[in-house]
Amino acid sequence: RDWTEAEERLTKGWGYLELGNLYVRQARSAKTPQEANALVEKALKAYGERASNADALAALGDLYASGLGVTADLDRAQQYWGQAAALGSLAAKISLKKIDPADLAKDPDPSLLADIKAGAEKGSPAAQYLQGVVCRDGVGAPADDAAAARWFKLAAAQGNADASVALAECYAKGRGVKRNLANAFARYEEAATAGNAAAALAMAREYASNGYLGRNSAKAEAFYAQAAKAGIAEAQYGYAQFLARGDNRRSKEVVALLEQAADQGYAPAQRDYVKIFFASRDIPLSARMKSPAYVEEDAFNAAKVFAYAREISGKGEPAADFYLARCFNEGVGTGKSDAEATRILTSISPTQSSN
Repeated sequence: RDWTEAEERLTKGWGYLELGNLYVRQARSAKTPQEANALVEKALKAYGERASNADALAALGDLYASGLGVTADLDRAQQYWGQAAALGSLAAKISLKKIDPADLAKDPDPSLLADIKAGAEKGSPAAQYLQGVVCRDGVGAPADDAAAARWFKLAAAQGNADASVALAECYAKGRGVKRNLANAFARYEEAATAGNAAAALAMAREYASNGYLGRNSAKAEAFYAQAAKAGIAEAQYGYAQFLARGDNRRSKEVVALLEQAADQGYAPAQRDYVKIFFASRDIPLSARMKSPAYVEEDAFNAAKVFAYAREISGKGEPAADFYLARCFNEGVGTGKSDAEATRILTSISPTQSSN
């Protein structure tokens, strides 16, 4: 490629949007941070010439979100994306999460699918990622794993973290590409380092197990912490389980993480929160200080113990109804009521009772 000639032609033709995109592409392959910063400065100036252009505003948002050549500023990125979305930018709407990939298959909109494909063909990394999802999930057409992988590769090459995660899954499962675990985990780690919580959870699970990369507790905890902080219930629950292993248990942290996941309605976390509360309560006073299973009662919220027990009661969770009856019997998070406790206990089936 002759970058100099391209720059000259775009400048003469007043192609400021394309010129900005050119500088960003150069910055991504720059050899030094200083070189990248200088190129991004040029890109910012070029995009600034098109302050009312939706694509330019979306590109500015992408720069501040990624921190490429500028100080990362998500609030500023959101402002640019908001302006771009108001002007009809599909890429900005995706960046603002106004288009949820999970919703595409639920209610396929032909006009939206056409816009996504058009945006992908024009080079929008956000649209390329969505087009990959469309091909992978067979939205509006038969599934095509090979095409999905191609779109994910294009988007990932432009720094789209969601696409990097999707591509990692392709390599991990051999969907549309040859199975390659080394490539898969390299992609996951790349996306996790860029701040993608789903990728961080994948890396945490891998390092917590004795799998392809081997067990590494320090890295597992770091990635679990990253994903849990992002608010993913599965990560909060997984992190709690990770911390609860072995002799060096951090019981109050475990309970706090379970509560965060349980507040999002994550049933396994609700079950374990209630279970640990009553298991601790059942340990004799004389044995509590020596028991690794004991957690002080002030680590729990009694109202939430009752709320979680009530929520999972009757949903097939072993002992859930029994724990709910105990809440009424012992006045945990609710008023004491032997009558209600008895009613619940007598309604438990023989199978539940056995459990």
